[in-house]
Amino acid sequence: MPHTVYTFIDMVDRKMWDDSTIVYTGNSSVELVHNSPDGNSLEGDMTLAFSEHSNEFSDERNTVGFTGRGQVVLKLDKDSRLHSADGEDHEDGESIFAKVIIGVSTLSFLKQESNAKKIPSTAIESMRIVDLTDDRLKQYGVIPY
Repeated sequence: MPHTVYTFIDMVDRKMWDDSTIVYTGNSSVELVHNSPDGNSLEGDMTLAFSEHSNEFSDERNTVGFTGRGQVVLKLDKDSRLHSADGEDHEDGESIFAKVIIGVSTLSFLKQESNAKKIPSTAIESMRIVDLTDDRLKQYGVIPY
């Protein structure tokens, strides 16, 4: 999945996710939506050159992937398809490239709060790549003790 991972990290590095939005698309997924400084979506500018597929994360909950149309979606349930805000299934061509390990409870909390208050989205102030220490990775069970 080198192209998919590189594309996502490049987006983060170029701060394309700063001041964007998490949109709650249904019971099983959330979508990350890019916003330009003028408030318009940058969705058309953010697509993969080609789709990549890996069976490693395809049926896992809390996985992140690009849909066939280029949206970035977080799957909250196991065996769910990627759904974007347009309501369409995007299993064909999905490129699932990561699994959320740290922060899952925060995402669940935000989704529950949005449902309770009927708020369809949450703002993303900024996004960055962090290098966790071995102690943090051990704490969350990512690597063995």
